[in-house]
Amino acid sequence: MTDTETRTDELSFPDVHVPGSGEDPTAETLRREIDEWVSSQAFSGLVAAEGGQQTGTLAERLAYLDGFSASAWDFRARAARLAKAGYLERNQIAVDEVQGERELLAVAAARALGLVEARPPASTEYDHVLVLGGLVRANVWRSAYAAHLLHSGRVHAPVVTALTAFRELARNDAEPALDEPSLLTAFGLPSRGTEAEVMEDSLIRAFGLDSPLTTSVQGGWDDEHGRFRVAAHVSPELSVDLVAAPNPKSPNRANTGQTMTYWAEEVVHLRPGQTILFVTSNIYVPFQHAAAVQNLGLRFGARVETVGVDHTLIEPAPMPQTFRGVHYLQEIRSAVRAYRQLLDVLGSEDD
Repeated sequence: MTDTETRTDELSFPDVHVPGSGEDPTAETLRREIDEWVSSQAFSGLVAAEGGQQTGTLAERLAYLDGFSASAWDFRARAARLAKAGYLERNQIAVDEVQGERELLAVAAARALGLVEARPPASTEYDHVLVLGGLVRANVWRSAYAAHLLHSGRVHAPVVTALTAFRELARNDAEPALDEPSLLTAFGLPSRGTEAEVMEDSLIRAFGLDSPLTTSVQGGWDDEHGRFRVAAHVSPELSVDLVAAPNPKSPNRANTGQTMTYWAEEVVHLRPGQTILFVTSNIYVPFQHAAAVQNLGLRFGARVETVGVDHTLIEPAPMPQTFRGVHYLQEIRSAVRAYRQLLDVLGSEDD
């Protein structure tokens, strides 16, 4: 064991419940759990170590933390400013920007806050399994884990759907392990230009499909909102779908919440009480689950659960990814923003 590993083990915090991950969360429960998350020893200790101090009501603290984390933990925005670029992906930030004691604290806090350890699905029966798209590794590993859950019988569902986007693959010429086109070669995937294409290839591989997904009449080009596609491979045992949603507000690609809403409204006509299992990466579970609760739980009355990939249950892959302190701080900020948005939807306790 290295000195860093020893010190990481020694630095630990009590685990914190991920807000909204309990059984049928009410508005009161969600407010309490968000409060407990940002008031936890792990989170408050991390903020204090970074020079922050939260006071006031929950809404006031989340507003403060949104601004604080933008300054302290938004490494994507910082890298974009340095590169004089309007936007950078998660694989284009400087991974060594957080080091030493600061990194040890960030990783320990992230572990307690639910961003590190994989937790198995709580149930076995779902109406839908949703695989959230991302960078190349995420598309491959999340598809593989969803396939494992379904093929092993650990989870039963009639349909699995990938929610993805026509995002151009991001290059990182300085680091091949972070360069998406290079990762396609390492994973033995065809050369592609967009996330949606890589996700389709990943679904075909993971679920053993013998042909590309078939585009429905909904697929095509919307002159106002850009490319979108709904495609499926239908069989009596399991339907495998792909949804790349249009952005209803701009020509930019749809964000996670917009894609969830498009899928719920236009593709499956989601009904109250239906159950959804989201599959993502552990580091994104808190913020993406908050988005699911907001956009599908509260809006449509669905029951949502979010799990991260358990890498012990899928085949080892080339060029494994190690998340660093910089990544965990960035996604703790994402969770803060998601909880602030969720609280805004819930309204005040007096509403």
